[in-house]
Amino acid sequence: MIPTRIERLLPYLFLLALLCIALAFRPLLPVDETRYLSVAWEMYLGGHVFVPTMNFAPYLQKPPLLFWLIDLVWNIFGVSRAAAMLVIFAASSLVIWLTTLLAKTLFPERPDIASRIPWLVAGSTVFVIYSTLILFDMLLTACVVAALLALLGFARTGNRWQAVLAGLFIGLGVLAKGPVVLIHIGAPVLLYPLWRDRRAGLAPLQFFAGAGLAILAALVPVAIWLAPATILTKGSFVYDLVWNQSAGRVTGSLHNSHGRPFYFYLMLLPLMFVP
Repeated sequence: MIPTRIERLLPYLFLLALLCIALAFRPLLPVDETRYLSVAWEMYLGGHVFVPTMNFAPYLQKPPLLFWLIDLVWNIFGVSRAAAMLVIFAASSLVIWLTTLLAKTLFPERPDIASRIPWLVAGSTVFVIYSTLILFDMLLTACVVAALLALLGFARTGNRWQAVLAGLFIGLGVLAKGPVVLIHIGAPVLLYPLWRDRRAGLAPLQFFAGAGLAILAALVPVAIWLAPATILTKGSFVYDLVWNQSAGRVTGSLHNSHGRPFYFYLMLLPLMFVP
């Protein structure tokens, strides 16, 4: 029988094995992985902090959190693809761990559910793909799940600091991939009257007030980055990131928004659940 502690580590070791296989047997995938590592390299090379660059011109398509983390790891371990993958490994591991915490919080009387979650996450097709790519998705997912955990704590206790904490995670989600984080957070917030605990949960108006506080708190980390970035780019960053990227992708008007008819996503949905 495998000891419990080792058994708990197995999903993370499986994730590490996936990353090692990716490093050993596939190159960086254009255009995304090559582009994002190029941006991180230029920021590292030029000592840029607030404004990412590509080909030494401002790169106004994505916020900088992933690039910051990659540059931090490069400063510690040296510049390499393997070092950059440590950021993705950390973010993917956080997704497994935070999702397990979410299961424990939602089903405190069902430890069997929480015990299955790490393998359900690590074994899902989408996770296996994205956890080996140098993209923003795992980082964004970790921020979203952390924010949901804090909002759930606020819904049960009414502690406003939980709402503030949720806001800080939402702000980090904006720094990870932009305002799209609000779509992921917005659905469970708006549906709160359907899932709230009527015996111990806050009334909907109280919860929505806390959600508003969370949004205000989210502005703090965003402003710390966006204010100097806006000054340095003369407002271009705000337009490109907030409007052109977010609104353009939602409406499909952005030239690389990957617009699809609605039935495309319905056909794709079953694949999300394939182990």
